[in-house]
Amino acid sequence: MSPIRLGLIGAGRIAQSYLEVLADLDTFELVAIADVHPTAVEAASTTHQVPGFGDAELMIDSTAPDAVLICTPPSTHAHLACFALQSGAA
Repeated sequence: MSPIRLGLIGAGRIAQSYLEVLADLDTFELVAIADVHPTAVEAASTTHQVPGFGDAELMIDSTAPDAVLICTPPSTHAHLACFALQSGAA
């Protein structure tokens, strides 16, 4: 079975915890990271060797992940989740 192609939205402290866990799982393939803070997304995308984006919607449109992991402030979750689902990501 192919790994689930995962896009990470948010590159802050909570996202770092998820990235540590994902590194040990072969059922997921991290394909991109998005964050509105340029230094955070640059550091995370460099460390994990995936493209980094300053805009989550652009990341989803550009990489077509199977699913996204939303690690942003709760007030942003509904919009990001709806966009991801409408784009075909779980």
